[in-house]
Amino acid sequence: MFIHRELGAVAGAVTISCLMVANLVGYVVGPSGIKILISKMLGKDALPILGFIFASFYVGVKLMFHVRDARKNQE
Repeated sequence: MFIHRELGAVAGAVTISCLMVANLVGYVVGPSGIKILISKMLGKDALPILGFIFASFYVGVKLMFHVRDARKNQE
């Protein structure tokens, strides 16, 4: 159960991250700016920021799991 929950939280964080990148491409940089976006996001200076963002998404997904469980237990 614990590993299932942790893997679910990681998968949720990955999904949110992918959706954000897709929105950046679709609404901000366009198809022609994908190469620039990826090079900036994978640069040495951006990796700590991306790690923090991913960790924030992970914590958010874990919190939503707890909210879901609390609501389920109330009923």
